[in-house]
Amino acid sequence: MELYSHYSGKLGLICFAIWVAMLIRGRNVISGTTVQSKNYRFVFVCMLLYSVLGFLEWDTYHYYSAYNLIRGGEYNVNMERVYIWLIEIMPNSYILFRFIVWGPASLLMVLSFKRLKLNAATLAMTVPIMFLSELTNTRGSLGLALMVFCSIVFIQSLEQKKIFLVILAVLGIIASNSLHRSMFIFIIITIIAYLIPFNKRLFIISLIAFPFLYSIASGQFFNSSVFQYFSERQLFLFSNYQSQEHLDSNLNGSITIIFSKVMLIALLFFVVRKFLYQNIQTTKSEFFLFKFAYIMVYISFLFFRTDVSNWLSTRTLHAGTFALIICATRCFDISAFGGKRNLIEKFILLGFMLTSFWHQFYFIKTYW
Repeated sequence: MELYSHYSGKLGLICFAIWVAMLIRGRNVISGTTVQSKNYRFVFVCMLLYSVLGFLEWDTYHYYSAYNLIRGGEYNVNMERVYIWLIEIMPNSYILFRFIVWGPASLLMVLSFKRLKLNAATLAMTVPIMFLSELTNTRGSLGLALMVFCSIVFIQSLEQKKIFLVILAVLGIIASNSLHRSMFIFIIITIIAYLIPFNKRLFIISLIAFPFLYSIASGQFFNSSVFQYFSERQLFLFSNYQSQEHLDSNLNGSITIIFSKVMLIALLFFVVRKFLYQNIQTTKSEFFLFKFAYIMVYISFLFFRTDVSNWLSTRTLHAGTFALIICATRCFDISAFGGKRNLIEKFILLGFMLTSFWHQFYFIKTYW
């Protein structure tokens, strides 16, 4: 599959077309005239095609190189054993490998949407502008999707006293640990999010504490302490990752980065306002995902630096997006709560749309 031998802006148009198709389907979300829909098939097919093809994500092409190394008998690659095993036993097809990994990730997320009865019409807008890129980005998407789905099943089954499903959900969460090296810390945070309460008082305390925690997290002692737990190869990979990130920052410009962070903060406060201050009707599963998303985004901003901690910032934000997309979709579902779409909501939706568009346009323009 030589399609992935080099970055291709022309092939990226295929994924861009999928993105546009979803926006057309969800266009009424902006104005607030969304109706209730349970047609998850359209959302699933778009997520599946976009993530499996992956023509607009750099990692897609990087994984192709790693895939060829493994097929050639070279196992000194940055990939978990389960993926190496898959590549060894399956037919020689990179697109099939992506289907086996990103296909179940897409399915698990849609099953999570369905279990929580999210509005498929709203998902047609929120998924392309807030989630498609994150879903496609790393192989860790499968682990995160499994963890989110099993967490929902765990909480729902515990409420319904379905012990067998509770046990299966716990086993699923444990199994997700083998799907990416970073999953262990995310599972720990999942447990913390489940156990700790979260209310207005804790939210205010977290805001007050942020500057103090940020000064600690960005200190040289912390960063040097973190480095000692990684191997030389991991540090080399982090270094390359940061070099690429600096390059992207220079090319895209500081304005793009600042704008994306502003939009993320606006979305987070919008979700917090809905969950804590307006007390929208949510299930225990959704409130758990809200806590998890808040913690992950909070940590992401806490470690927003230019060294290894910036790698942690990116990873935690990526993981948090898998819960945040569910919370955001619930909050933007105006058909469930009534009222009208206000200017702040429209600003957030259009801002994310612009950010998502620029991400794709930049890739297509650069590698045309």
